[in-house]
Amino acid sequence: MVGTVGVKSCLSDADIKRMGLTVTPNSVLKNYQKPFTDVDPTTGEKLERLPGIDLGWDYNPGLAWLGADKATGQMLANNEGQNHFKSQVAKVAAKQALGKPDSGAKLTIGHLHPKLFKSVLDVAPETKSTPVVIDEPMLKTTIQVIGFEQTTELMKLVQAQTNSTFNQSVLQFVTNGVQITIQIDPDMKRVVEVKLVDV
Repeated sequence: MVGTVGVKSCLSDADIKRMGLTVTPNSVLKNYQKPFTDVDPTTGEKLERLPGIDLGWDYNPGLAWLGADKATGQMLANNEGQNHFKSQVAKVAAKQALGKPDSGAKLTIGHLHPKLFKSVLDVAPETKSTPVVIDEPMLKTTIQVIGFEQTTELMKLVQAQTNSTFNQSVLQFVTNGVQITIQIDPDMKRVVEVKLVDV
């Protein structure tokens, strides 16, 4: 069996020969020493790292699976995410007005507030992520039910901290006079109903 040794000083030439190993040339090793960009799983911040250097003592593998969610959440929380969502709502409203068919697209509209997510995890610990999506037909229905302007605020409504009820598969809460019902599956949270309510 032939292997490679990256650091020749660890073994003598006789050891390398006896073990059937070869020394990797420095020119090849330089390709593995190029920095790359990674996302910090706790903050969603983009970091430049070197191969072989781990995340250190501040790394929590139990929370690392939320890293992509946090990065998405930060994007959605800033104006860039809100403006993108508003433009998508406008496109769907225009398609609706023109009688064009649905594309079946799903939009990520935000993340459940940590308080709401905890209430879900308490009942359904197999739930893996916090992003909430809405499909195009539901978005059209939402525009009809609560109006265009309030639909453009749906990102903020979904991410609100509020009291909720959860029954193993459906999360329901009211915020700003709008009742939002979200179907909770282990891998996806999907808005299935939006309606106006008296508060």
